[in-house]
This record gives sequence, structure tokens and C-alpha cells, in this order.
Amino acid sequence: MKMTMKKLTAICMATIVSMCSLALQSSGTGERNLLVHAASADDLTFEIVTLRKGQVPDFTAGIPSDDSLFHMFDQNNEDTSSLEPYQFAVVKGCDKYAAGTLEIPAEYEGVPVEAIGHSAFPYGCYDLRKIIVPESVKAIGSFAFTGCTGVTEIILPSKICSIGSYAFSGCSALQNIVIPDGIKKITGSCFAECSSLKAVRIPDGVVSIGSGAFTGCSSLTSIVIPDGVTAIGSQAFLSCSSLERLEVPDSVSSIGRGFISGTKITSFTVPKSVEVMTSYMFEGAKLEEITLQEGLLRIPEYSLAGSGCSLLKTLTIPQSVTNIRKNAFSGCTSLESITILNPECALNDFGCKPQTIYGAWGSTAETFAAENGIAFKPLDDAPQPEVPETPALPEAPAGSVFGDVSGDRDITAADAQYVLLFYTEKLTGKQPTWYQITGNPDSPV
Repeated sequence: MKMTMKKLTAICMATIVSMCSLALQSSGTGERNLLVHAASADDLTFEIVTLRKGQVPDFTAGIPSDDSLFHMFDQNNEDTSSLEPYQFAVVKGCDKYAAGTLEIPAEYEGVPVEAIGHSAFPYGCYDLRKIIVPESVKAIGSFAFTGCTGVTEIILPSKICSIGSYAFSGCSALQNIVIPDGIKKITGSCFAECSSLKAVRIPDGVVSIGSGAFTGCSSLTSIVIPDGVTAIGSQAFLSCSSLERLEVPDSVSSIGRGFISGTKITSFTVPKSVEVMTSYMFEGAKLEEITLQEGLLRIPEYSLAGSGCSLLKTLTIPQSVTNIRKNAFSGCTSLESITILNPECALNDFGCKPQTIYGAWGSTAETFAAENGIAFKPLDDAPQPEVPETPALPEAPAGSVFGDVSGDRDITAADAQYVLLFYTEKLTGKQPTWYQITGNPDSPV
């Protein structure tokens, strides 16, 4: 009997453990289903920031805090006793079980909501689908919406002036977002891993695109960067696997490493404002053509290194380039020819061996080719002019001596002059008569 009770106890315990295990495995989903609810302003938590009297917050630099000092009027001993402290509200958090559409209020306890705080929407806000940010908001902090994987649309206010790094990273369902015109910087990894984002318009006022800004935006097919942008960070478009077209204006003077790595872009023109290329600039790309423009001064080590340049067959170095550093073209394993327009360009080991170098006679390119066992050919960059058909001379008067244009039965220097004049005028499109050529009134018309 004792043994039977022990067995029964063991069976009961095993059953309880099994049931608990199953409960634990399903509790996450079950609990979430019970807690998910329609989103509202009540799901948000806020913080009211109070600045000193006379302060005016500068949201272009991010979200000011209580300890921030902006535009202190009393620095000049001005009377600020009549001024009220500046207050604004910051969204600090959101219930992770909020679902559907969330419209953030423009005010909280009578104070304007002017910022979305850092990491305000934590990982786990999976059930939100649309977020409407009010016009009162001027700044969005870093990581603000990171990991909101269910959000398909975020509506931003028109007067927002700063968005922090990683603000929308990991919003993998995000399809539509309009970047307001007041934004000056696309910060680092701002839209990283927004894999459903199919189109994005970069406003005209933007001056820089940060590192990894659009990393992993695998649905983007084309991007136009507006004139006025001066810098593109490293890996800005890394793994944008559908990106086929990228228009970069000549205002861009700085481009980071591997900025188009993992894209479908096959040709690229380096902007005129770029004076010094970046090492591994095209790392991870699939370029078949690279155009370097006048204005480029130096090509540093490993500029065209990595697999991104392995398909290049020809390359022209503009007249403005004065120095090509060691291993600059180490990734150009298929390079057949390179043209060097500057006869005095300082050359070092390319890191690859093209079949032919084109350059000027007596140039450093000719010397380099000879020292490295590379075939050298002279520049032939000017198009050949079309050679018109040679016009035939009119028949000479009967009884005259061949070559006697003047008709005086004697061949002199004057006859040669007449012939030259005839060809000159003939090649210009005129049809001169013998009289016009010789000036002899006895010549035939």
C-alpha cells in the first residue's frame, strides 16, 4: 500500500509539473492576449520639464532637460522677474499592450507636449499599427520608437526640427513616413532595419546623412539625395538589397566607408566636391563602373579596396589628382586598363596589375608602367575630326599647261597660291570661280 501511494504521489507530481510547464510556455501569449487593448492617451506617461526664467529651449540640438541652459536672458543682468519659467511635456513611456492607432495628445496637464523622449516606446509595443505625433512636438529622442515592429505608419509634425539616432530602428513593418522639411540631419541608424519602407523623401534642408541611417531598408529601390547634403556616413545604405538607383549631388564632399554595401547599384559617379576619397569607400558593393571627376585631389590607401570594385574593367583618373597612394586599387582584381590624365601624378603600388596604362609620353604613368611590367599606351582622349573629301580642281582652260592656274602658260608661285586659296574656300563651303581665284579677267567664269 505504501508503494502504491508513493507511485500515485509521483504520478500526481509529474502531472502537476507537466501542467505548469505547459502553462509557462503559453502564459506569454495568453497573458498578452488578455492585456492587449485599444491605444489611448492614457497609455502614455509624461514628464514636465521646467527651464529657468528667460530660457528658450533649442530643440534643434535635441531634447533639453531641467539642467540645460539655453539662451539665458539674465546673462546681461536683464530683469527676468516678470518672466515665467518655460515648461513643456515629454512623452516618457507607453503601455506595451496598447494596440491599434495611437494619437499622442498636444497637451498634458495644460503644458504643451513638445518632445518624444529617449526609448519612450519600449521593445514590446508590438500591437501598435499607427502613431500620430501632434504638431506641438519639436524633437524626437534616440531609440524613441525602436522595435515597434507592428507599426506601419508614423505621422510626424511639420515643424519638428530634430530626430535622434535609432529613432525608428527596427520598425520592420513601417511602410510610410514623411520626413518634415525642418529636419537638418538624418541621424545615425535612424531608419535602420525598416525593411518594409519602400520610399523615402529626403527634404531639401538636410545637410548630412548619418552612419547606418538606412541600413537594412531592404525594400527601398531608389533614393534621391537633395542638393545641399554635404556628408554621407559609413554604411548609410548598407544591405539595402533592392536599391538600384542612388542620386548623389555634387554638394556632397564626404562619403563614408561601405556606404552602398550590399545594394544593387552597379555604377557610381563620385561628386565633384569630394577632394579625398575614403578608404574602402565601395566595400561590399557590386560596381561595374566608377566615374571620378575633376576636383578630386588624392586617392588614399585602399580607396577602391574590397570586393565592391572587383568587377571594374576600366578606370580614368582625372587631371586634378596629384597622388595615388599604395594599394589604392587593391580590390580592382579585374581591372584591364587605367588612364592617368595628370602627367605628374605621384604613383605607388596600385595593389592590382592592370594590363594597360594610358598616359602622356614622359609622364610618371609611363615610368610606372615600365617599372612594373605593364603595357603603356599614349593618351588618345581627343575625338578624331572628320576629314572631308578632297575637292577636285576645276578643269583648266583648253591649251593651258597642267598646274597653270593663272592661264599665262607658266607655272609660278602665284599658281600655288591660287590653288591653296581654292582649297581653303572650297573647304569652307564656298564655290569660287576661276575669276575669283586668279583675279585675272581673262580667266573663264
